Amino acid sequence: MPFNPFIHGTSSQTLSMMQHTDFQLMPIVAMLNNFKVAPMVGELTQGGFSIIGHGSNLDTITGAPAFGRIEHTHYDLDKVVGNYAKNPNDTNLQVCQEYFKNFLKSTHKSAFSDLNLLMIYLVRLRQFGVNITDVVSADEINTLRERLHATVQFYYFLMCVQKHIYIHGAAIDEFKKENDLQGDYAAGDYIEHFFSFEAFLEKLKKTQFNMEEIYNSPSFENINKLLDFIKIPKGYQEKIKRNPCGEDNFAAKRDYHFFSSQKPESGEVFYEEIGGYLFTNHPSYSFAYYLERYYQSYMRAQSKAEVLLNVFPDFENFHSKVLSHIEALQNRITLCKALLDARDEEFIRYDEQDELIAKPFPVVFVTEAKTIEEFENEYRSRVPLKLGKEMQLLATDNKENQKRLRDYLQKNHVGPAEVLLFDDLYALRSKPEHYFDALGNDVWGMAFELAKKQNCMNGFCKLYRTFAELNEKRYRFKTTNKEVYGKLNELFIALQQTILTPDKNKIDFKGIQNTLQRHRQENYILYATHRGILGYIDTLLTILASLVIFYPITYVVQKSMNIAHTFFATDTEKKINNSILAVDEILDETAVLG
Repeated sequence: MPFNPFIHGTSSQTLSMMQHTDFQLMPIVAMLNNFKVAPMVGELTQGGFSIIGHGSNLDTITGAPAFGRIEHTHYDLDKVVGNYAKNPNDTNLQVCQEYFKNFLKSTHKSAFSDLNLLMIYLVRLRQFGVNITDVVSADEINTLRERLHATVQFYYFLMCVQKHIYIHGAAIDEFKKENDLQGDYAAGDYIEHFFSFEAFLEKLKKTQFNMEEIYNSPSFENINKLLDFIKIPKGYQEKIKRNPCGEDNFAAKRDYHFFSSQKPESGEVFYEEIGGYLFTNHPSYSFAYYLERYYQSYMRAQSKAEVLLNVFPDFENFHSKVLSHIEALQNRITLCKALLDARDEEFIRYDEQDELIAKPFPVVFVTEAKTIEEFENEYRSRVPLKLGKEMQLLATDNKENQKRLRDYLQKNHVGPAEVLLFDDLYALRSKPEHYFDALGNDVWGMAFELAKKQNCMNGFCKLYRTFAELNEKRYRFKTTNKEVYGKLNELFIALQQTILTPDKNKIDFKGIQNTLQRHRQENYILYATHRGILGYIDTLLTILASLVIFYPITYVVQKSMNIAHTFFATDTEKKINNSILAVDEILDETAVLG
């Protein structure tokens, strides 16, 4: 099969963030929940977060990492590299403050459908060490809390519509006639005034009316309470805005009920699906809009218009969507309140000196993870993907940034993971036969775990990095020198058998050393014409010498004394580092000969 992995484009700022998420690329809501860390880059304001999404905070596809593929109709390598692996968003404090204030205003209007976005900027501010009440007033935060609770009650009201209470078209028409309302939009203007999301929320907030109780216990008494709550009471006076302009001075002559406890009789009618956009409170999808649509259909039916025009909004079948939305919204509200109330020390502070943030560069993660699922025109993973496990290949734009990526992996003891260039991904796409022989396999994965137990991660990560660089060398020879490529293949196949001891309980540093020495001796004449290869092998042998000689002695002595051991004494570490640096200089000088 052709090599067509999933690819995710981002910048090095994501790598900085991943240092605080156990090196996982993961859904944003779960990241806020588990680590109190917010993303610094990504497509945040272009539609993906305009909905709450389904599922719990730990299991939602909304805000999950998005992937394309090297070959793909919509999100191929060109688009991922060109549009997503680029310079990051501006993350300075002032920008975050403005975004938070703007989203705090807009999220009320959108029925909190973009609450995820508000939480992202809330956490960003807290990672800057900012007290939220220094950005907006305490009253605004209290209003947010109250309206979030009221929003849940509003959706329980929607669950009651056409289930426990029914839209009363005749009563709405009687209201219109009795108050001598003129114009095509007359009923709609009053419906919008009394039953808009904003008006409903204010009434719920002031009265603390418990819609959830009504929905769960629809007794005769409770239904009457609900009808009394939503009536237009006698004596109510207010100015009503009229479309397209002007206003009415309205005074209710009596109690008006737009809903009834009795299900009305209806002839043959057709139903129109109510989409999820109702949850965004968009003017063309709001509850008030659908209530007006219902009234208009009722009036057409009464006028004996063509039966095909009698299309009513399907509130009943919409209830299942509402219930799942309530569950997801309650999860997000719980998280939002937790983020507002958390102590300052629970948040990871931004390190503005981190060069991954200060001097960002493009990165593409490459994976063949089985947990990735199709989502519209792209792919997403609701399961966290860990660097060094599910993601074992990265790419960037040039050699300098390739080195920075390798430095990052080595410093953080992450692996197995290798680093190629974007040009290599393009080559892999155009010539699938030039498949990259990655080191990432079960044996290397086990070796990383064993290195932690053997307390030799520093030395082992140096060893792995050099093997990874030699492996890239092998890949370059795949198209330029079949003989050298074949010999390096033999080396890596032999190493595969000797990395671990036969019982697989330890890394066999001595076995690796013997394999390298034997291979060096057998192929010295060939490799002498490619001095870069000898340089890598000599670097590997230098590192292995330290692991074989110093590690066992230190380990055995300290273990016998039952004390916690570190890997190297300080002076030994320095000597080894100096030796490796010396070999690195030779490699740099002879790279052109490789």
